[in-house]
Amino acid sequence: YEMRRQLNPEMAVITLGRSGAIGYTATGTVHAPALTVPVQHTHGAGAAFSGGLAHSYLSGADASQAVHTACQVATMHCHGSSQIPISASR
Repeated sequence: YEMRRQLNPEMAVITLGRSGAIGYTATGTVHAPALTVPVQHTHGAGAAFSGGLAHSYLSGADASQAVHTACQVATMHCHGSSQIPISASR
């Protein structure tokens, strides 16, 4: 709690692996489930999630949309998909 108070982030996210992720903001909490797909590998899943979250949020998505997009990106990465759609509009 002390670190959160000092840093005052707009959003804090906890990844839950195959259970998705939870995002906490000043306005509430969002749970985004992971998609159910055959998993090829999990190496780099955290980086894929972080990249999807940052790209979506910085492209204008709200926190809920960004967490959902990040889960989709990480899931597709673990599935081995080379075509990962990322969309967020301002």
